[in-house]
Amino acid sequence: MNPRTRPVDATTPLEPERIHNTLSTIHRDQRAICDALEAIADALPISVDRQACLHAARALGPLITKAHQVEEEMIFPMISERWITTPGLDKIIERLKYEHFEDSCYAEEVQEALLSFVRGERRLSAEALGYMLRGFFEALRRHIAFEEDFLVPLFGFCGSRGRLN
Repeated sequence: MNPRTRPVDATTPLEPERIHNTLSTIHRDQRAICDALEAIADALPISVDRQACLHAARALGPLITKAHQVEEEMIFPMISERWITTPGLDKIIERLKYEHFEDSCYAEEVQEALLSFVRGERRLSAEALGYMLRGFFEALRRHIAFEEDFLVPLFGFCGSRGRLN
């Protein structure tokens, strides 16, 4: 199997280029779910595609879990090890881990709300559901933007020997 096509898991050691590509893929997938949630929020209360709600609800948990696992088990330790002397780095990593916790909890609530909506239970009003969706995808987009400004450049610039500059 070609190493570039192997699935990423917590036991796969990653070189800088692969970390950059993996993080970029995760961000692309997270942006796609944010776009889907925004489309749902925009369609509320009348023209919501229930299949889109179901698809988003089912995709949300695994996507967030995978992203956090890759970052916390592979990327953050590599950053901490490589740039151990960088002042404040430990606080930045801790901030991102805390945001992961918040995002995971919020994703569960969004998932439950979408499934409830699909089942017709209407636990939340359309306005409340839209507000919840917007709060989640806006927070996730901010998190992605920070990671792209901070993490992606660390792994995006490789020297001729594949080492980080």
